[in-house]
Amino acid sequence: MSADAAPHIKVSIAVYVGTPLDYQKYRHTALCFRPSNREAPMIIHIVGPNMDYQLETRNNYEPTSSRSFAKEVPVGWIRTPMTKAQLAPLIYQTPINNTSREFNCQTWVGDVLRRLVQAGYLTREDCENGIDGMIDATLEAGDE
Repeated sequence: MSADAAPHIKVSIAVYVGTPLDYQKYRHTALCFRPSNREAPMIIHIVGPNMDYQLETRNNYEPTSSRSFAKEVPVGWIRTPMTKAQLAPLIYQTPINNTSREFNCQTWVGDVLRRLVQAGYLTREDCENGIDGMIDATLEAGDE
């Protein structure tokens, strides 16, 4: 790959231990994007209290460095070579539903993955396996 060629990006879901108790419903999830060119990963997630979520991007951030990191669930590779800067705006278009008490970071991650499938960037199988893996990782909560 030439130095100026856009990398491929591996998508995963970072799952964090819930607070104040590690219950399934309190486990936090974030999307992690790891470029094939060894550039540092980027996570995009929603943060804040229920019904007041805000989008947050942490570029050059390694999710496994967090003390609350629990697991990283592989999803798949973005099918079109692109940079993190090119991918981020596609993610930002996914709505945050601050009108529903049922909506949370786990719902939003699933919505983003389905949106990437609709746009042709991920396969349906990658999406389904990622969501299933995310659910399994939240079920591993230690305080339930």
